[in-house]
Amino acid sequence: MSFARLSSSLLAAGLLFVGAAHADNDTTTRRGATLTELRNGFADGEHVGSLLSGPTCQDQSDRGWSQLLAKRVEAELPRAFEQEMNQFKGAQPLQVQAFVNKLDMQLCQAPAAAWKGSIQVQVGWQVVSPVDGHVVYRASTEGSFTLAKAQRMSTSAAMRAAFAQSVRKLAAEPRFASLMQDTRAINVASAH
Repeated sequence: MSFARLSSSLLAAGLLFVGAAHADNDTTTRRGATLTELRNGFADGEHVGSLLSGPTCQDQSDRGWSQLLAKRVEAELPRAFEQEMNQFKGAQPLQVQAFVNKLDMQLCQAPAAAWKGSIQVQVGWQVVSPVDGHVVYRASTEGSFTLAKAQRMSTSAAMRAAFAQSVRKLAAEPRFASLMQDTRAINVASAH
């Protein structure tokens, strides 16, 4: 299924989550990219991980997609994206759409609000031409964050770290980097 068709299906199903930031015209504050849409395709209750507990993490319960997780994703992915893209100030601003394809949380609760475990994400990315609205680049990247020993840390911060790794991988893609450097690259890609 194409990204556009899936987006339409998600919109019809009420599963479209949009987070938008605006691009600043001032070149001193302009970012290398702006996240204009954020989507996911998870249904309420869909398995997205496991929550373990007990002294040896032997008691397991499923972690399902929920409105709370949706809000965390909607908050943490844009934050991670903005943090990582801030290092590209002055670059050609790109309009980027994100689609969260995978969220896998394997967490073990420990005493005193501590936890250990891992969070893995996979994000599909699309760069949209500001000239004609056509998609000029697609990529998919993964990110993860692991706590090997139980610590007191918010799972939101861990999720943001996993998303940040995914964003860094996107920024490292040669074609994405070339699009940020040169407006002509967007115009050429859009023409094809």
